[in-house]
Amino acid sequence: MAGNFTDFGDLVLIIGDFHVPQRAIDLPPCFKELLHTDKIRHVLCTGNVGCESMLEFLRGIAGSVHIVKGDMDEGMDFPEYKILQFGVSLHLASPTRIAVYAKLEEASSGNSVCVRAFASVLNAGEFKVALLHGHQVVPWGDADALLQWQRRLDCDILVSGHTHSNSVREVEGRFFINPGSATGAYQPWAPTPTPSFMLMALQGASVVLYIYEERDGKAEVVMSEFSKPPKK
Repeated sequence: MAGNFTDFGDLVLIIGDFHVPQRAIDLPPCFKELLHTDKIRHVLCTGNVGCESMLEFLRGIAGSVHIVKGDMDEGMDFPEYKILQFGVSLHLASPTRIAVYAKLEEASSGNSVCVRAFASVLNAGEFKVALLHGHQVVPWGDADALLQWQRRLDCDILVSGHTHSNSVREVEGRFFINPGSATGAYQPWAPTPTPSFMLMALQGASVVLYIYEERDGKAEVVMSEFSKPPKK
């Protein structure tokens, strides 16, 4: 099932933590082949792009590309996080982006800080999605810490990275997606991660998630499905 996107409909690519060339040479060839398609409408990148060539690669995949700043994205002018509203009723020809400044409470001190962010409205599904790199989530990848960020950003789906390990979780009717590292770049606690990315298909209040991993030079895929809980 790994090679053809023709039956998926419009797709959202969720990808990040490339670290090219600092910690990895390039994407696996099987991933590059898969991503050479016109079916992807939006790109959500969790950051740590690494270089201009990777940035241009992402921009060549779709016209709607959203990237947040990773802890290693020095010199890159990305926001700390993004909030994206996916809504089929809006009928927008292209994404509408509004610059916003949000005050968040620092977990350690309780002080308010001003963080540059963007709110965007996209034409697909019925979900409010928040996108951030994940190094801000302390402890990294912790379920309770992620839930605190979800509440702060008031989203249905929180997309984050940094751990270099892909995961999909549901907590209290909210969904937490981590695409892992697209290149399998090492982390001190994970020296040989499995390269991975995700494709998300949104249809109304339902999501189908395709999780791709590179193993022995081939892309393997598993599917996960979930739905937005009905309003009470």
